[in-house]
Amino acid sequence: MICPVDSDLREGGAGAGAPAGGIGPAPVPEVVTDLGSLWRAFHRSVVLYGSRDACVFGDRALSYTQLHDWAAALAAGLIGLCNVRVGEKVALLAGNRPEWLPLSLAVQGTGAVEVPYRPGVPAAELVGLLRGVQAVVAIVESTELARRVLHCWAELPALRRVVVIEPDQALEQAMPLAGLESTGRRMLTADPAMLQRRQWLVAADSAAAIIHTSGTTGTPKRVLLSHLNLLHSQRCLPQAIGIGERDRVLLCMPLWHLYGRLIAYLAIGCGASLHFASFHKIEQDLQRVAPTCFPAFPPVWEQIHRRCLDALDASGLAARPLRLALRLCRRFLRLRDRAGGRALALHRRTPLQRWR
Repeated sequence: MICPVDSDLREGGAGAGAPAGGIGPAPVPEVVTDLGSLWRAFHRSVVLYGSRDACVFGDRALSYTQLHDWAAALAAGLIGLCNVRVGEKVALLAGNRPEWLPLSLAVQGTGAVEVPYRPGVPAAELVGLLRGVQAVVAIVESTELARRVLHCWAELPALRRVVVIEPDQALEQAMPLAGLESTGRRMLTADPAMLQRRQWLVAADSAAAIIHTSGTTGTPKRVLLSHLNLLHSQRCLPQAIGIGERDRVLLCMPLWHLYGRLIAYLAIGCGASLHFASFHKIEQDLQRVAPTCFPAFPPVWEQIHRRCLDALDASGLAARPLRLALRLCRRFLRLRDRAGGRALALHRRTPLQRWR
């Protein structure tokens, strides 16, 4: 889904006025969208919410300041070691892990275009993906995936570097992520304003990411998203769903998917804390995090529904009142849907048809 672009955003009118109200005592901040790029919007969040938890993976938490420092070091490393320029494509093939969000933000820091994709991509599809977007850097999560990219490097004329998150000393052609980060930190120490200068070259309508559709009805297709597209969502969604800086967002969707990415950037845009969950441990993660916001797709809700029904079956006689309540609710919903359908059909009739 690509949100429409309001005319006032192009004129710098976004973010004007008083912040919208949220749930309870915490106000919902209106995310400023006239900052021009996702990196500058993220920097604003760091200034506002620096010591708060930005993202949490199990027992590992990163504050907004720590997330910014990590992402900035990786961005500087991509510029210095990989010679990434504004507008070039950087592919990110990894699942949900602590390094994903810093890497995603790092690509935005360089002014390049991020191309996230699922790490389980078949070998035949991998070549077409990297060659189709003309990726100059491929960041992969495992040595196995790095070997697959290196094996077809001759077919990828634009590719300059392969960066691997989980390095293997035997894989000399791939650059370890730790080396990229350490070099980037040294470069930022010598030139603290390098990323700020790079952002001068990024406009609001510049390309920010290339997302591939799910391909449920055919071959996945590329969708180009600008900074303005994504900043518009950061502005509108917090007010629409009532999420603010005191909220805990539990995310079990893959970050390479548009929905998961949208929620992640929404959370860091309004100061919320983003907690990552496993699809296979949803119940434990729900109890552990106690989220105030839990976006998910239908298979997650179906899994939770099945677990609830299994728990009812195991509880025996004690669950009879709840089963009765569920049956009454289902009957009420069916009757309501039927009545709503008849009312809608009647509303669509012409006055002459109603009279007849």
